[in-house]
Amino acid sequence: MITHGDPDHSGNAAYLRAKYGAKIAMHKTEAAAVERGNMFLSRGRLPPLRRRMKPLMNLFRLRKRDRVTPDLFLKDGDRLGIDSLKGSAVTTSILIVVVIQDEEPLCIEAA
Repeated sequence: MITHGDPDHSGNAAYLRAKYGAKIAMHKTEAAAVERGNMFLSRGRLPPLRRRMKPLMNLFRLRKRDRVTPDLFLKDGDRLGIDSLKGSAVTTSILIVVVIQDEEPLCIEAA
């Protein structure tokens, strides 16, 4: 699961797919960022400081070989079974929470 299109969160997805046949899942609003390698595509209007930093941040775009098209698009509120954890993942466009059986959070990833 990719939480958002920043290279530090999505940069190894293409490698994992090629090497291990991993399926890639993410929220549809972030798909353009990993398909086109531009993490700003899903950001909307940037605040003034971020706009000034954009040229610098463009140095961290995904390389063409690291760009991917997700296999599965997640929707707000989707629950995904994760057999090895015996738990589930609840996703929204800005947050994914993986929960183990006793309802304690195992991993929280904020976009």
